[in-house]
Amino acid sequence: MLPVMYGDRRTVHLRAADVVPEPVTLALLRPAVGGSGPASDETARRLLATSTVWVLERDAPVAVVAGGPSEEGWTIRAIAVAQDCRRQGLGRDLIDRLSHLVGGPWLLAETDSDGVGFYRRCGIEVVSLGEKYPGVERFSCRRRV
Repeated sequence: MLPVMYGDRRTVHLRAADVVPEPVTLALLRPAVGGSGPASDETARRLLATSTVWVLERDAPVAVVAGGPSEEGWTIRAIAVAQDCRRQGLGRDLIDRLSHLVGGPWLLAETDSDGVGFYRRCGIEVVSLGEKYPGVERFSCRRRV
């Protein structure tokens, strides 16, 4: 896939995480797994070890997605955009690029109410799973690829 030029004329590339220094990838993943602290660090390290991880770069790494194949397609386990790079279309670009890379038929995710708007803006169908955990409504997200 060709690099994409944004309004500020910087080019964006998608790279496998193994070419990006691990501390950088971990720093990008932490917000998607609960923030900072030992538990988030351990969860982020586990994702790196058990998932296929892609990093979106624009001068420096700005977004990350971790996931892997599942019965129905490819499942996103975590996705995050650097705080100072949000609301620039980078997350949507990451989803679009991922849709072209993964084997279908579906790109899948599960999220809470905080992520619903993002997935809908990416053209992903969002369906409530109900209160999957006490006091926490979860949502199934899927897009045909």
